[in-house]
Amino acid sequence: MIFNNIIGLDDIFVWLLESKANTVKVPHLFPKHFDLPEIFAWLDSYRISFNEKDEKGFYFFNAASYPDKIVLYKGMPLALAKSGNNKIYFNIDGAPEITEEFTCHAGGINSALGEPRKR
Repeated sequence: MIFNNIIGLDDIFVWLLESKANTVKVPHLFPKHFDLPEIFAWLDSYRISFNEKDEKGFYFFNAASYPDKIVLYKGMPLALAKSGNNKIYFNIDGAPEITEEFTCHAGGINSALGEPRKR
């Protein structure tokens, strides 16, 4: 079973697909009021990192500076930073955990039945 999790991160939404085995980030979602030039400008200006880490810790690839925003979903960092050419390591200490706040809205849609599926 796969669940869709959509998390607001500043001006956009991050789409996470979650299964029993893992959680992965898929393309971002933009609010309807964004037009194409705004979307292209945002994509040129920012990057999102989800749970990327190596032996040194969590990092952000292709960032200009330390992430502007870091939140945790099930202990995994979701971070937003300005685009750049650096690999920047960051600390998740003190980052807010949004899982409990978010899961009250989580669920999936069974397209065969057209109704929400509860977790």
